[in-house]
Amino acid sequence: YEIRLSLVGSEMCIRDRHNGGVMFRNISENEYEFKSVINENHLNAAGITHGGYLAALIDAGAGTAAHRSSQNAPCVTISLDLKYIGASKIGDEIIGHVKILKKTKTLVFLFCELKCNDKIITSASGVWKILKIKSWDFEFAGNLDNKSYYVKLNF
Repeated sequence: YEIRLSLVGSEMCIRDRHNGGVMFRNISENEYEFKSVINENHLNAAGITHGGYLAALIDAGAGTAAHRSSQNAPCVTISLDLKYIGASKIGDEIIGHVKILKKTKTLVFLFCELKCNDKIITSASGVWKILKIKSWDFEFAGNLDNKSYYVKLNF
């Protein structure tokens, strides 16, 4: 699992290689966007994007939106209801749009759509639980290619 951070314009984006390279950005306090490009590993036997990949993509993108809308508190999926409406194929760019519908102290309710070529291919509604655990620090110090590295991240 690898997360890479990069600046795109003035937005912070996260590239998640576990799901095939997902880029994520905040649009507003209650709206978020993510995108990915379909590759051969994402296809089913019919040559179109596997529904399981689209479900995982929504779970990751909407889960990140829930996390960010909750002041970066850890969130876990309680329910996710998906509707498969269209199809995508290799090389297609999939854009996900998440809207936070309601947030309580412990839950985030949201709606998400995946689009390909400006057409909705999947829609979803879901609920995420905001966990009440403390953030944690990740530290790494080491050498790579004769260079010393030190990284400290707070989640």
